[in-house]
Amino acid sequence: MFFKKPVNKKLDPSSPKFNGVNPFYKNYIHQTFNEPGTSDKELDRRIGLAHGKFTELKKLLCNYHLALNIRMKFYDTYVRSRLCYCCETWTLTSTQYSRMDRVHMGFLRRIVRGGMSRLSSKEAIEKARKEGTAETINWAWKNDNNKIYEITKTTSIQDYIMKQNVRWIGHVARASNDTLTKRLMFVDEKFTKRGNHHRTVLDNVVSEEEKKGRSLETFLRICTSRKSGKSKPVTNTGAQSPDRDIG
Repeated sequence: MFFKKPVNKKLDPSSPKFNGVNPFYKNYIHQTFNEPGTSDKELDRRIGLAHGKFTELKKLLCNYHLALNIRMKFYDTYVRSRLCYCCETWTLTSTQYSRMDRVHMGFLRRIVRGGMSRLSSKEAIEKARKEGTAETINWAWKNDNNKIYEITKTTSIQDYIMKQNVRWIGHVARASNDTLTKRLMFVDEKFTKRGNHHRTVLDNVVSEEEKKGRSLETFLRICTSRKSGKSKPVTNTGAQSPDRDIG
């Protein structure tokens, strides 16, 4: 399953090969293949776009006269899609995951009625401030994060991104062995590159599958067993596969 033959992983969107390609897709290509991990610059852009769309739809998303499930569908379609666009190729650090989850939770709390309420009421807070006893204010949320997820019937951004990572790896694994995306995804850098190995989406999926007690070989076998016109069944999968020159 892994390819020993070196693959040129550096793609330059400014090269003549990309003449006439929409700048939007050029940015996607650069982000997917050229950056080791996901940069804070990209996350800043995603968060900014999500905030802008949430502000634009605030009257709809925070309209408590509408059913919550309807508002959540609008949120998933217009806001979370901008926040997590291209997330199937992301490899985030724990700090970046925490940042994305905070942004996501901030949106959800505004959508839920009473989601921004603290244990101390507004009257108690104002009274404590006037009397100079601010230390008596209990700033803890009335509904913790788990309760908000339960109310909105959604998950954290970290769980959502991991799910997209798994689906992306499964999609690539079912592709033909001569597909460029597959060769880039499954190239074995131990044979082609010196130095430290940057964490990849495949590494994320391997860690997630190990938590479930499944090996990468088992996961890829499940993926390639799905019926698809473009699928090509693969034998000898796994990091120790003897067939390293497929395609």
